[in-house]
Amino acid sequence: MLKKIMTTYYRNSKILPYLGRKVAWVTSGAPVELLAGMGIYSLFPENFSAMCGAGRVSTDLCMVAEGNSFSCDLCSYARTNMGSIFSPSRAPMGGLRKPDIIVCSNNICNTIVKWFESASRHYGVPLLILDTPFVEHELGTHTLEYVEGQLDEMIAFLEGFMGKKMDAQRLASVLKCSSEVVSLWQSILDACKAIPSPLNCPDRFLAMAPIVCLRGTREAQEYYEALHEEISKRVTRKEGAIVDERVRLLWDNIPVWFDLYGFFNSLAEKGVVFPVDTYTHIWSGVFDKNAPMKSMAKVYSSIFLNRGMETRIELIVSMIKKYLLNGFVMHSNRSCKSYSLGQLEIKRRVTERTGIPGIILEGDMCDSRNYDAHATRKRMETYLEILC
Repeated sequence: MLKKIMTTYYRNSKILPYLGRKVAWVTSGAPVELLAGMGIYSLFPENFSAMCGAGRVSTDLCMVAEGNSFSCDLCSYARTNMGSIFSPSRAPMGGLRKPDIIVCSNNICNTIVKWFESASRHYGVPLLILDTPFVEHELGTHTLEYVEGQLDEMIAFLEGFMGKKMDAQRLASVLKCSSEVVSLWQSILDACKAIPSPLNCPDRFLAMAPIVCLRGTREAQEYYEALHEEISKRVTRKEGAIVDERVRLLWDNIPVWFDLYGFFNSLAEKGVVFPVDTYTHIWSGVFDKNAPMKSMAKVYSSIFLNRGMETRIELIVSMIKKYLLNGFVMHSNRSCKSYSLGQLEIKRRVTERTGIPGIILEGDMCDSRNYDAHATRKRMETYLEILC
């Protein structure tokens, strides 16, 4: 079902523009519901880059971008996408469909703003940026008002761009569906508290695709309803994601896409399962139908990567207790500086508060030149000896 829904999603992106449908490139942390409310079809370069990583074509595309003056120190998602722009024949499906408009938010990182600026200049299309101030502790009223004002401005721009008014009823329907999809996803993640866990990390990393790309659509809702039913049955039958669960760990950060199954399956053979991770829990915000803009401002200002270190520590500590974990693995991701920043201190303080040891592994989500599979597995073997 997942394969079918995602194949249809990318196929439609190639066909619908010929039928007069506008296409937007959107970051994962941008208010895609506004675009859906205007009837704009959204594509997510981050998801496409992850797909390229899993298909082991990212490194080649990264080198194409580097040959066009993009530094090798930049995010491999950005380099993969830019490489596919310069050389679409090397990318799956000939790359993403050319956008009519680009929408991004800096709530996940600032690299994405410059990345999407580059794409906007390349294609000569408008770029909308939602600026969300960094939230160190509590989310202030002034921040919400500032972001809500930008959302109103964004709607006004989109109405001018599309030559029609926002359909309030359609937007309300999209927000309702998006909230229901997120609630289903949270229930699926919560089900992994069960012993044995019905899902392992690779399962969740693949199953998250519709919540990124199709949030607010009936297709995503049907998919997560079916997945929720399947997971509920697994829990009832005490059916685990791996054969013999003995060790339960947390994963922090984006996965190494090109070694997704190699890494996690090698650990599954040793009885190691990952019932929880910080990455797939990012999509957790639901909207208030009585205050749609205000709640949207709150959701998109509260993205995990837009919060301070204390928030990350509290989340990992709570997950260790909630999911009955034995340890935690932190991916020091060369490509995602905002996600990897502070991991040494976070690891120290989480262990201090829980007594649970952690490990930091070095790698990259898409660029295989920055990852040593053999050394990584050796480090994990040593770590497991400490745990067991």
